[in-house]
Amino acid sequence: MMIAQRLFVLAFAGSISLSAAATAQQSWPQQQGVPARNANVWDGRAHEPSPSNIEAKERAAGIAPDQSQQQNLNQELDQLDKQILKDAQTR
Repeated sequence: MMIAQRLFVLAFAGSISLSAAATAQQSWPQQQGVPARNANVWDGRAHEPSPSNIEAKERAAGIAPDQSQQQNLNQELDQLDKQILKDAQTR
């Protein structure tokens, strides 16, 4: 009879500790402030800049390139792109 009571107490204590551990695991991320989503958007904000955001901020700060600077930059990027594609084809 004593062994049966001890087994019951051990089983009961084990089930309580397992349920407590499961509850603690479920509430841990919220307590630690871990973002709900693992991406570049959290706290309702995009954390990776987009070209339109950058251009708007440059214009607002007065540092946006003028038309000729933008054309020169685009030509340089096109040349680099062609060079990369050419190098990739020769490999």
